[in-house]
Amino acid sequence: MDQGGDGAHDRRAEIRPLTWLLGFVRPQALSIIGVLALSLAATGIGLAQPYITKFLIDDGLIARDVGAIALFCGLLLAAALGSTALGGLNRWVYTRTSGAILFRIRETVYRHLQTLSPKWFARTPRGDLMARIDGDIAEVQRFAVDPLLALTTGVIALAGSLALMLSLSAQLTLLAFALFPLQALYLRKIRPAVERRTRTVRERTGDVTGFFLDRFSAMRLIQSVGAEEREADRLSRLNQTFLGDLLELQVTSFFAAAGPGLMTAVMTAVVFLVGGMKVVDGVLTIGTLIAFTAYMARATGPVNTLLGLYVAAQRAKVSLNRVRELVETEPEVSQPLNPLPLPAHAAGAIDLTDVTFSYQTEGQAVLDCAQLHIEGGTKMAITGPSGGGKSTLIDLLMRHFDPDTGQIRMDGVDLKDLDIGQLRSQIGIVEQDATIIAGTITENIAYARPGASTEEIEGAARAVRIDSHISSLPKGYDTVLETGGEILSGGQRQRIAIARALLRDPLVLILDEATSSVDTSTAREIIETVDDLFGDRTRIIVSHHSQPLEGADRIVELRDGQFLPLDRKEAVAE
Repeated sequence: MDQGGDGAHDRRAEIRPLTWLLGFVRPQALSIIGVLALSLAATGIGLAQPYITKFLIDDGLIARDVGAIALFCGLLLAAALGSTALGGLNRWVYTRTSGAILFRIRETVYRHLQTLSPKWFARTPRGDLMARIDGDIAEVQRFAVDPLLALTTGVIALAGSLALMLSLSAQLTLLAFALFPLQALYLRKIRPAVERRTRTVRERTGDVTGFFLDRFSAMRLIQSVGAEEREADRLSRLNQTFLGDLLELQVTSFFAAAGPGLMTAVMTAVVFLVGGMKVVDGVLTIGTLIAFTAYMARATGPVNTLLGLYVAAQRAKVSLNRVRELVETEPEVSQPLNPLPLPAHAAGAIDLTDVTFSYQTEGQAVLDCAQLHIEGGTKMAITGPSGGGKSTLIDLLMRHFDPDTGQIRMDGVDLKDLDIGQLRSQIGIVEQDATIIAGTITENIAYARPGASTEEIEGAARAVRIDSHISSLPKGYDTVLETGGEILSGGQRQRIAIARALLRDPLVLILDEATSSVDTSTAREIIETVDDLFGDRTRIIVSHHSQPLEGADRIVELRDGQFLPLDRKEAVAE
């Protein structure tokens, strides 16, 4: 009974991903039907050509009938032109249809990934993630469309070829497919090896992609410590491992295709031998034998395709499971069913009441029944040792996570009861390494508020004192920045981040070690700019250093999961 139950569970586990995949296929049903119709029309024309060739040889060439030769050559030409036209149109419709499915799957997966926490992305290898988003989704898309087309057209082509082959010679037809059961059994035996090695190669692809993503971002360090040769050797080792696994997959895939292909070649030789003897004996005409072998070749293609689908399905199954693992990753937080609004005159007051939080992978509580009150419109400074929970506090305020116990409220409303989008729109963050996306300076400043006008964007830049630098660039605000904004200094990147927050106009502004990577003078200017622009807003200054803590209305230290009040002398001493 248990085994039967496990088998049913396994079948359900396989059906769920297929059901998910069908959700992307159904909207393209009409286009897929169109592709099928075009494929079937092309298949029909293809089936007619060998028969036309038979009549050309027997009734035209051998009979020396010039009129018949011209007629059948014309029919062959018409069939070729029709097949070419249908093939071109079919290619266009197929590309549009398969592309729509591919992009929709990718967009759906990306939308889900955006609900996951920054911590999830931090612990997920970027190379493996990219391999799933790129290679695995493409493999899934091919499986969503190609098997249906191959199966339908293959069955029609095979059935048509078989019918015509039987009409030409039943004996030769039986010979041609005598080894088909053995081919199917062979593929069934080799399937597990194909599936296992496909998964390994997918993982190796992620390893190599991750190497490049990580090393490109760390190139300054690699060069500064002279690690170029060491990193090149590491890439070489990755490549050798990848090559070894790839060769194993290629050898396995080769035998998966070569075994049935060799059996087909054997039966083709047998058919030619037996058929040739029939021609010599006068039982078959040359045209009939040529037509039969042409149909056998056309039938061999669908047979190999149908047999190959079995192996291809295993590769697709691996990719589908890898993609589904992403989609089935549960977000740490969820939207409330009936979100509450913030009060009409919200001031950005924040309260933590008995908040306890720990990461599942670490176990130890980062916050332990923590209490904190931040009055709206005030400047709160938070200091503490590295790893003490300051970044965790920010993640909790942004609802990347929820507390294990206790409550966090903004202006009296539990964060769990607020719409996540509204909550995050009311909190601006300027981090130690200000995030610069690939795009123009205008796009970076307006990233949190893409509808901002040119006047508002430039006004924000002037307010944070970076307008003059932007204007001095050859393309001004249209200057394109690469990810990370390497052409900007640390202070300039921070000012762009502050301008971005200013456009967003949040109730709460958080500076997370925002001045730790700039010099003292620039740090002082940044703090002064923030105080000038956000003086009536709640400001939370998170820093190890004493200078950013100056001017705070309150200073607390986060240590051992608790917020401990400090006076300014204690903060400076720290």
